[in-house]
Amino acid sequence: MHDLINDLARYVSREFCFRLEGEDSNKISERTRHLSYAVTRHDACERFEGIYDAKLLRTFLPLSEAWLRNQINVLPVSRVWPRNEIDNKVTHDLLPRLTRLRVLSLFNYSNVAELPDSMGKLKHLRYLNLSATSIKRLPEVVSTAYHLQTLILENCKELVELPDSVGHLKHLLYASLKGAKIKMLPESMSTLYNLQTLVLEDCRHLVRLPHSIGNLKHLQYVTLKGTTIKKLPASMGGLCDLQTLILRSCKDLIELPDDMGRLINLSHLDITGTKLSKMPQHMGKLTKLQNLSDFFLGKDTGSSIQELGKLQHLQGGLNIWNLQNVGSAPDALQDNVKGMKHLKTLNLIWDGDPNDSGHVRHVLDKLEPDVNMEYLYIYGYGGTRFSDWVGDSSFSRIVSMELSRCKYCTSLPPLGQLGSLKELTVRGFEGLAVVGREFYGSCTSVRKPFASLESLTLSKMPEWREWISDQGMQAFPCLQKLCISGCPYLRKVLSNHRLPSLTTLEIEGCRQLVTSFPRCPIIDKVKLDDGFGFRHLLLGRLPSGMHSLEVARCYSTDSIPKEMEQISCFLTTLEQIEMENCDSLKCFQLELFPRLKILRISKCSNLEFICEHEGPLEDLTSLHSLKIWECPKLESFPKGGLPASCLTELQLFDCADLKSLPEHMNSLLPSLEDLRLFLLPKLEVFPEGGLPSKLKSLYIEDCSKLIAARMQWSLQSLPSLSKFTVGVDENVESFPEEMLLPSTLASLEILSLKTLKSLNYSGLQHLTSLEQLTIIDCPNLQSMPREGLPSSLSSIQIWRCPLLDQRCQQR
Repeated sequence: MHDLINDLARYVSREFCFRLEGEDSNKISERTRHLSYAVTRHDACERFEGIYDAKLLRTFLPLSEAWLRNQINVLPVSRVWPRNEIDNKVTHDLLPRLTRLRVLSLFNYSNVAELPDSMGKLKHLRYLNLSATSIKRLPEVVSTAYHLQTLILENCKELVELPDSVGHLKHLLYASLKGAKIKMLPESMSTLYNLQTLVLEDCRHLVRLPHSIGNLKHLQYVTLKGTTIKKLPASMGGLCDLQTLILRSCKDLIELPDDMGRLINLSHLDITGTKLSKMPQHMGKLTKLQNLSDFFLGKDTGSSIQELGKLQHLQGGLNIWNLQNVGSAPDALQDNVKGMKHLKTLNLIWDGDPNDSGHVRHVLDKLEPDVNMEYLYIYGYGGTRFSDWVGDSSFSRIVSMELSRCKYCTSLPPLGQLGSLKELTVRGFEGLAVVGREFYGSCTSVRKPFASLESLTLSKMPEWREWISDQGMQAFPCLQKLCISGCPYLRKVLSNHRLPSLTTLEIEGCRQLVTSFPRCPIIDKVKLDDGFGFRHLLLGRLPSGMHSLEVARCYSTDSIPKEMEQISCFLTTLEQIEMENCDSLKCFQLELFPRLKILRISKCSNLEFICEHEGPLEDLTSLHSLKIWECPKLESFPKGGLPASCLTELQLFDCADLKSLPEHMNSLLPSLEDLRLFLLPKLEVFPEGGLPSKLKSLYIEDCSKLIAARMQWSLQSLPSLSKFTVGVDENVESFPEEMLLPSTLASLEILSLKTLKSLNYSGLQHLTSLEQLTIIDCPNLQSMPREGLPSSLSSIQIWRCPLLDQRCQQR
């Protein structure tokens, strides 16, 4: 049905709407009103020749705009997306002739740095988009577009100011300067009386707004997200039509206007990530407020907790900060949150030690939310016991809860009664010594405790010693992940329980934990991490049937090598092992784990071998990935090589003593596709026979001896190699040498070659498949080859090459 409607729409509008594809502009008729086209890397004037006759054209729109706008929103600040260019004749000759234009976009044309004065003829423009161009200053001629309603100048990284004449755009409704470098707005903008939307997001140089912004009485939406503004003008309190104000990530913002209470139509206020410490007076007058990210309670000034209680239409999530500032007067302790029936997430946050734990408990009593609450977070609570409503079974919709840094509490609330609770985190209970039966609540045999809980995290409880539960209690039937950390005196974990759904168990910093694990028939992953060193590593007590084992920070025990053979006997299903910071590990004994698929060893300072025997290994047919990072004593691989026919990924990073790669890689590792070598100063050559023929990606960084011997690499014999990266060397002046790289290469990255002065044309000319060239941090690179680069290139990215940048600017 959708296709039929689309076909019908195109048929009906065929005389007036034209989509330019390829070079068929001669098909444009005089009656064409609306033109869209797919942009190319360089849109030449010849492509648009047929448009000269379309004198009634009203829309000139690149089709890739929506896609690129989406990319801008998700890429990091250092993003690089494809940049396009348009022939200057189009902007200086063709477009000024189209005097009936209503919609004009030059989005992402990086060569557009200015608009000609002849653009002043476009007096009927309603929509102008110059986003991601190189324009530095909005030209005065734009002010002649009296009917302009939408002006978009997003990610114009060179734009530093707007002209005063922008105030002539009396019909402007929407203005977006997102990501521009402007420092202030001109005072003349105060005459844009019809402006409804103002987007100043990520204008990181913008430090203040003009006081006259209060004249824009029709403003409905303002976002200052990510700016460096410290204060808002007091005049903003007069923007009575304002509905949305976004101040998220304004990290320098310290206060809001005193008369915020006059913004009676405000429905959305986002102040996440600011430096606010209080709310202005009379916030309770904002009765239409539906979304409020945070509410800050001042110590003696600003809106009080009872003002918050007047905002009964709040929905979504709310953070209430500085609850230690709630006074003890009776009117300060009303039921402030219970009437907010549409609120789904509530974070209650105290800061500092309480003077009166009874008063703190009373405050929590009065903060009881509606029973429809789904997410509850309590941080810094200073009472010794929780209010009765915390854990009450009436809160049947709570799915996630966190109780954090409640250091004076000596017991946990009956959270087992929360039938929908799926995720629970308890951390920072410094006074808790026993988790008893009260934690489970008054559940019955029909309604099991923690009936829906899937993830349980218990951490940073230095005095916790016992976890008491009744024999045979059928709690935690759905628990999938259990994490316990920073509990040095805890001795046993649910040993009386059967956890039928548990798949992941993580233990960290529990050096007294020596009893058996819970019965977990389908356990898949166990992680053991102890910053203090295990007295008993518990390896002999691990549940069978698991597929993944992680062991980290075992500094002082010698049990790892002793237990390795035992593990391999009863953990026959192990497919992944990760070991980190295990100083006692000298030999991994890879031969004991024939079913292993993934092995990762990192920061094991005494690791010397990955095989106990010197002779050839038996076939490791299951091994797919091997990564060894920061193991300075590893010198070599087993004699005879690694017979891992399915290995596809091999990474070696910062192994200072490693002198050679596995022998016979070309025959014993026939499936290897990705080889990454980082910081291997003693590695000199590839093994005899070269690298495997199926290798697709090769990364070599900071391997000085290996890079010095690059003419012996024999990369020409690798028919599948499509990506090559070389980096961090101070002895390469010209790269690449002739016939060094194979013609199959599609991507070439050159990183931090500090002495590189030139690219060698003779080493590039045969790379007929090369599509992407990236050069980063080569400070002495002065020029590209005079003869040019391979014609197959579609993307060139150059960062931090100052000499090359200077030369390009001079040209």
